[in-house]
Amino acid sequence: MNDQATKRIANLKEQIKKEKSPIKKAELLLDLADYIQNHSSNLSELKDAKSYCLSALKIAKEKKNSALIGEATSILGIIYWREGSYACAQECANKTMKIAELIKDKELAARANGLLGLISEQKGEVDSAINYYEQCLVLYSELGNAPLLAAHYNNLGNVFWDKGDLERALECHEKSLAIKEKMRERLLRATCGLPQAAELDPTTISRSISISLNNLGLLYEDLGDLEKAIECFYRSLVEKEKINDKVGISACYNNIGEIYLKRGRLEKAIQLFEQAVKTAEDAGSKSRKAEACGNLGNAYFLTGDYIRSMNFYIEDMNLAQEIDDKFELSEVYWRMAELLLETKDEDEAFNFLQKSIALSSEFGAKKNQGCAYRILGKYYLKQGDLPNAKQAFERGIELLEGMGKCYELGKIYFDYGLGLARLGGIRDTALRFLREAGNIFRRLEIINESEAVEKVLYQLEENKDRSVALIKSLSSLTAYGLTLPELATKTLALLQEALLFDAGAFWAFNNKPYILGNITEEELLEADSAKVRLGRIKAKLTITPTEVILPLRLAGHDLGVLYLRWQKSSPLPDSDLSGLFESISNIISLALEHIRVRSGLTLSPIRVEATAMPPQLLEVDSAKSGLRETIIGESPKMLAVFETISRVAPTKACVLILGESGTGKELVAKTIHNLSQRAQKPFITINCAAIPENLLESELFGIEKGTATGVRERIGKLEQAHEGTVFLDEIGDMSLSLQAKLLRVLQEKRFERVGGRKTIEVDIRIIAATNKDLEQAIHSGSFREDLFYRLNVINIHLPPLRERKEDIPKLTEHFIQKFSQETQRPIKGITPEAMTMLLNYSWPGNVRELQNTIERAVILAKNEYITPADLPPALDGITPQTSGDSVPTTTWKTTITKTRTALEKDFILKLLAHYNWNVTRAVKASGISRSQFYRLMSKYQIQRSKAPLDPQKDFS
Repeated sequence: MNDQATKRIANLKEQIKKEKSPIKKAELLLDLADYIQNHSSNLSELKDAKSYCLSALKIAKEKKNSALIGEATSILGIIYWREGSYACAQECANKTMKIAELIKDKELAARANGLLGLISEQKGEVDSAINYYEQCLVLYSELGNAPLLAAHYNNLGNVFWDKGDLERALECHEKSLAIKEKMRERLLRATCGLPQAAELDPTTISRSISISLNNLGLLYEDLGDLEKAIECFYRSLVEKEKINDKVGISACYNNIGEIYLKRGRLEKAIQLFEQAVKTAEDAGSKSRKAEACGNLGNAYFLTGDYIRSMNFYIEDMNLAQEIDDKFELSEVYWRMAELLLETKDEDEAFNFLQKSIALSSEFGAKKNQGCAYRILGKYYLKQGDLPNAKQAFERGIELLEGMGKCYELGKIYFDYGLGLARLGGIRDTALRFLREAGNIFRRLEIINESEAVEKVLYQLEENKDRSVALIKSLSSLTAYGLTLPELATKTLALLQEALLFDAGAFWAFNNKPYILGNITEEELLEADSAKVRLGRIKAKLTITPTEVILPLRLAGHDLGVLYLRWQKSSPLPDSDLSGLFESISNIISLALEHIRVRSGLTLSPIRVEATAMPPQLLEVDSAKSGLRETIIGESPKMLAVFETISRVAPTKACVLILGESGTGKELVAKTIHNLSQRAQKPFITINCAAIPENLLESELFGIEKGTATGVRERIGKLEQAHEGTVFLDEIGDMSLSLQAKLLRVLQEKRFERVGGRKTIEVDIRIIAATNKDLEQAIHSGSFREDLFYRLNVINIHLPPLRERKEDIPKLTEHFIQKFSQETQRPIKGITPEAMTMLLNYSWPGNVRELQNTIERAVILAKNEYITPADLPPALDGITPQTSGDSVPTTTWKTTITKTRTALEKDFILKLLAHYNWNVTRAVKASGISRSQFYRLMSKYQIQRSKAPLDPQKDFS
């Protein structure tokens, strides 16, 4: 319990000691018992609450006070329910109901109905639970007890949720939240005359609101509205931050991270799960830390980093076993089995699956049980045992179908359909399950999973149906609210899978082209057709044996161009293809138009220049323009960084990047690689701090088959990066023994795998990074001097954000635009007050922290502009901080003043222009008061111009 709860309990105990009246003492004992059971976190505290309640009940019976007996019995019933003694709880509820009817006490009757609802819910008697909760709502509404009315709307919503009636569940939870928010408004106005008003302190209300928001987030997630889900989780996080509930904060980070994980934003998910771990550690919550470790294990599994995945799963298991969290164990067991199947340790995987199924069956965790059967089905498929695989999949489907069209059901449909197809099962059955999986993933807007389904469906279609399959897949892909980079890269990837082209390019809205495949600048620019590809003359549909030029046009407006090329000749049939490509053009053009409308873009002729590009799906950039578009900054220190990058990128020299965490060291390393002659070769990242020392050597150098019993050959990262670039992040954390082996690679370009004798030669460029002082590490003996000088051929120091605050407005603008498009929220900018808060903050997490802050603010913003209320509490009340290496105070104050002045004036002008000088609408959108708005107009001498302003231009 927190300090506030401890003080309240101590105060009640003191009052009980002093009280002489038996009846008043019994009332105080019940207050104490009820308070403890409401705030308890373990069975020991519940035992204390029960003791106080029984003492009060004894006094009430001696005094034959029916009302007091009923109240004591109702509280005792809740305690029994929380302990899991449901028969005792049922007996107490029935006794309470009889007393309530006898003395005609609505409050007692409502309590009895509420307890009977909880018991019925636990027993799986859904209709009875609904009936009892609805009786509660009638009684608490008549009594005007808003807190308990909200609580029972919440309970009723949970029952509808379990029943699969998500719409009614949503309605109940929204009513619960609305009541709680009204309670807060009344409390803030100090006019709250509700029953139990003493309990309506800001902390209690914030905690209650956060519960409703969390439930709504989970509901929206099940309904497939992931944007609303994230918004609810972030709003819940705000409430948790207000009361410094670190356990709850950790839970919010986990919930938000899980959505990003499903959407394929693995890096963002990992950041959130790491925050969840840290917050759980600060709170001392092993259960929340276990959950976060499990999520990290899953995230790294999806990245293919099986070593880190296994380490986090093991930590999750150890924590769950320590606190006897059977639910968490049942989940991590099947996740570990899934990992072991991928690493071909099938016997051990089977053992973990047996544990998961047994444990989840024991206490009715249907979701984990269903997931375990899914992995068991995959296990049998690997054994070639189709009958047992079908039996496992169908048992899993039976369990998961009772939970609605959830993500887990989509996964089992997909794995079952894929297994049937690969083992020569019934084709129609395979297609049916795969299509069902696709429907679920599309409803949930989980793009990566949808793409995987569409690829399999496409491969299963007969040749005559392949054109139809391609159109279906493309239509499914463009149904999502994708950003332009997502649409371009995913469209090219899908078409490459279907049409097997060697190179493709996608232009739209006067942006630089997105490219897939092996193609050079000279090849793009040569020949007359380049003029069409680059939009310099009006494009028309062109199909030859080696290339396709596809105009993207809607309602007579040119939106872009799609270009595909085959080195020899296309494998497409000789039949007329114009119909197929016209359909492709129509689908992509419609998606582009949706992007244009959402982004407020104006149509203009496509004018683009092409330059050298990497083989991955990346925007084509020249050295200078690529730097300025990839890494944002106009401060002198960043301009110096750009100059160094442009000079060093074309060379073969090793580069050492120095800078604090979050300054963008990996981004700089990728940029150097993309601008080098190795751009079309692999870029491999290794985080030396994240991998245990005993595993890092095999990760770097690989391992030879037979090194130990059961060990299979594995190629190391250095070998994988042949002819490319290796980025060694956090090189300062590498052990001395590994430093010696790395030095040999730098000197001789050769090494041996762990347990091997064969020398392997590699041609790689090394880029290293660290946030440590390596020269100090040399003096302390933890870093080799010879390795330092080998790595430090070129040194790039990335300044922390506090040393380049003049870049914050540009960075903020970029992140607002980025996340507004991603979340499809019409956020146009940030208020001057909010920008001042950003400029005043010291940003210990640097650009990464700023990015996360703006993403959160975009999601939380209620108006078109981000206001101070949308920013995290850490930024509230911050004053400018300086240190020995920060910018001088006078310069800093001047920067803030100039930036604020420019922002304020521009902010007011844009608002007035956008709303055609309708001040009322402009004030409402601004988030500031009318008087403040007029003061700013006067301050900057803003008057309506005779010439009409173009709001589209001002806000583009």
